[in-house]
Amino acid sequence: MEEEKVVKKKQKKVWPIVILMLIIGLAVGGVGSYYCFEVINKKDTTTENKNTTEKNKDVTENNKTEEISTDSPYINELVDQYDTYFVSNVELADTLYGKDKTNITDLSEDYLRALVIQKSNNGLGNNLYVTGDSFQNNVKILFGTQVQLINKDFSIHKGCTSYQYYNGSYSIKPSEGGCGGTSASYLQRKVIKAVKSTDTLEITIAYAIINEVTNTVSTDSQAANKIEGLTANSVDIIRDKEKLPQFKYVYTYDKTNLGYYLNYIQKVK
Repeated sequence: MEEEKVVKKKQKKVWPIVILMLIIGLAVGGVGSYYCFEVINKKDTTTENKNTTEKNKDVTENNKTEEISTDSPYINELVDQYDTYFVSNVELADTLYGKDKTNITDLSEDYLRALVIQKSNNGLGNNLYVTGDSFQNNVKILFGTQVQLINKDFSIHKGCTSYQYYNGSYSIKPSEGGCGGTSASYLQRKVIKAVKSTDTLEITIAYAIINEVTNTVSTDSQAANKIEGLTANSVDIIRDKEKLPQFKYVYTYDKTNLGYYLNYIQKVK
């Protein structure tokens, strides 16, 4: 009986200790778990935020834009090299700006071939021997991979100009008999904005068709759309740009040829 009392007494002393140890264990475990959770979660969050920051930085770098001087000869040449001589100055407005958007592939084959001849001749209008490889290289410089023009003999006679390609020799010559008179109308165009990003270049122009005989300003070769409030003897493209039609030339950078080729021309206003 004495021994049973001693055992029961010891058991009574042990249970509070066990319970206390359990409570301490749970507390320590909880704190440890909470600490581990916080550290790991913080680390994951920090890593995630770092990755997000780096991604945003990459996007920002890729979307970084830079304005270029509108007086840059290179910028103006990029616009001018898509004009053809066999289309009169005034008719260019109908060809390039007649729609809200004109893709390079919307232009006729004759127009595209004339552009390549001009590029091959450096715009000098002289006879020049150019290999088929050079012809194809100029196609890529002007149009990238959007256009395919096979090497073949051809002749284009239109307006004031004759274009010929025969056996590797290109020529640009005035048409016999001239152009059949002179026109009182002419197209005036100015670059008003140029913005470059990583892979693209956007050049915005404003233009007007000016007729000095009627002292009017219009937007097309037939003078069907006259611009009220502007006259031929007072219009200034830069000053009056908000009253004039504006179009944006959109180019892609070609890393192979280290230059820009035209994708499309789109109306801005």
